[in-house]
Amino acid sequence: MGGWRSGQPGEGEKNGEGLEIVPEKYAYKGQFLNGKKNGTGILKLVNGNIYDGQWIDGLKNGRGVYLDSATRVFYSG
Repeated sequence: MGGWRSGQPGEGEKNGEGLEIVPEKYAYKGQFLNGKKNGTGILKLVNGNIYDGQWIDGLKNGRGVYLDSATRVFYSG
């Protein structure tokens, strides 16, 4: 079970800026719309990989930077 904190709670769904933590998987800090990652945000996986960029409907979309923690390689696009 994950956790959710937000400055702008919606009617039962994640909306606005917030922090979503799913233990043993990831932490995401950024924007939500209708319960999904939308806008800009930073996702940090438990393996140390990080994505900082744009989201649409819960999927990475648009401009962003990805750091592979194992290889220390940045991907930008």
